Amino acid sequence: MSHPRPLLSIHARVLWAVLVAVVLAAGLVLALPASPGDATLNGRRVLLGGTPDWTVSSSIAEATAAMEADFGREADVVRIFHKWNDTFPSPGEQQLADSGHALFITVRAVDDNGTPISWRAIADAPVGSPLQQTMIRWARSVRDFSGRVFFNFHHEPEHVSNLANGNNLDYKAAFRRFVKAFRVVGASDVEQVWVMTNWSFRVEKSDPRAAHRWWPGTGFVDHLASDPFNWHTCRPEAPVRWESPKTLMQKFVNWSARYPDKGLILAEWGSVEDPTAPNRKANWINALRKLMRNGAGWERFIMISYYNLPQPGNPACAWELGSSWPAKKSFRRLARDPLYAD
Repeated sequence: MSHPRPLLSIHARVLWAVLVAVVLAAGLVLALPASPGDATLNGRRVLLGGTPDWTVSSSIAEATAAMEADFGREADVVRIFHKWNDTFPSPGEQQLADSGHALFITVRAVDDNGTPISWRAIADAPVGSPLQQTMIRWARSVRDFSGRVFFNFHHEPEHVSNLANGNNLDYKAAFRRFVKAFRVVGASDVEQVWVMTNWSFRVEKSDPRAAHRWWPGTGFVDHLASDPFNWHTCRPEAPVRWESPKTLMQKFVNWSARYPDKGLILAEWGSVEDPTAPNRKANWINALRKLMRNGAGWERFIMISYYNLPQPGNPACAWELGSSWPAKKSFRRLARDPLYAD
C-alpha cells in the first residue's frame, strides 16, 4: 500500500509517557498473562515496528505515540513513506531517532504532486542530472542521519498502481542505481530492503507480478520483505476466505530460502476482524506469535512491522489494533514476548 505520510513534529517520548501512564493506571497491561520464557531463543531478537495512523494526526511523532499506546510498549522501528523530492530527515523523524527509534523508510518514484517518475529515467540518469543528484542527496542524508535506517526504494513495484513507473526490468535497474548511489557516498552500511506484495510470492512463475521477475540481485539487497494482509470479506468486490498466518505467509518464507544470507521482514501486515467470530483476529495474531517462535524458516525474520491504520479509502478493512479489545490484548502479548524484548 503506497500513500504519502505527513511528517510534522512533537516529542514522541512525552506523549508515549502520558499514554502509557493512562494504560498502566487502568491496569490493562499489568493484567495480561506472563510472557513465555526466553530459554529457547538463543539470543535471537526480532525488531517490532509499525506504520502509524497518519490519518488521525498531523505529526509522525504523535501518531507513533498513539500506535505505541496500542502496542503497550515503545516500537523499535517506525515505517515512514516519502516522495522523491522530500527532505530527510524531517524534524519528527529526527525526534524519533533521538528517542531511540530506528526508521524504515520507503522513497517512491513520484513527484510532489504524485506524478510517477520513470524508473528507466532513474536507472539511466546521467551523472550530474537532477535525478542523479536527488539519489546522491538521499544517500548522503541517510548516511549522516544519527539513527538506524532501513531503506527501501519504491515498495510493491509489481502492484497495478505502479504500472506508470515502468516494467520489471526498469524497476530492477533503478533499484540497483539507487543502491550504487549509497555506495558512491560511502553509505554501504545502510540496510537496503526489497519490498513486494505478499501476492507476488503466491502467483504462478509465469505471472508478470511474480517476485522472481522483480528481484534486483543478491548484491543489492540486505533484507527481503513482504506485505501480507488477511483481507477476508472487507472488500465486497473481491471476498476471500479467512487465511491463517501460515497459509498467508509461508510461501514468502519458502521463496526466500534461495537467499539464506538475507534477513526477512514483514514490512506491513495485518488482519481484519471476522464479524461472525469476535475473537478471530486476536487468535490470528496469536498464531503469528507462535509461528515467529517455532515456524520452519521463520527464525530468519529480523523485523515485523504492523500496519496500524484502516485501509485508505475502505475503512471496512480495519487493520488497526483498536478494532477490538481482544485483538489489542493479543498484540500486546506478542509485544511482550522475549523474542521482541530489549
